[in-house]
Amino acid sequence: MAELSDGPCSGDHDESNEYSDPLEIAVNAGARLSTPAKADVSRTRKLIAQAKACINPGFRFYQQKFSVQFHDTVRAFKAARLCCPIQVQTLRPNAASIQELKQFSFISDSAV
Repeated sequence: MAELSDGPCSGDHDESNEYSDPLEIAVNAGARLSTPAKADVSRTRKLIAQAKACINPGFRFYQQKFSVQFHDTVRAFKAARLCCPIQVQTLRPNAASIQELKQFSFISDSAV
């Protein structure tokens, strides 16, 4: 088995480095770590750290997109779920969630 690369998402895509592809790391990290063959704690920790280093930039990007840039849009879609009878049963809305409907310009305070 090949050794881990120095960089978290190394661009060295050759057969000698089985961990060079970030997608390979993300998809197979759990499977590789759950295999009971020769539990090498140090190697396991390195693989987990490498997988996290590859995944974190993308995770932070989408977290920023949906919690900052698209915050109002996400809130509007969450509030819109209250208009669906099936979702309402699941969500069990409270007064605060009903107030979220005020984001829609066509719903007035008196309608809420």
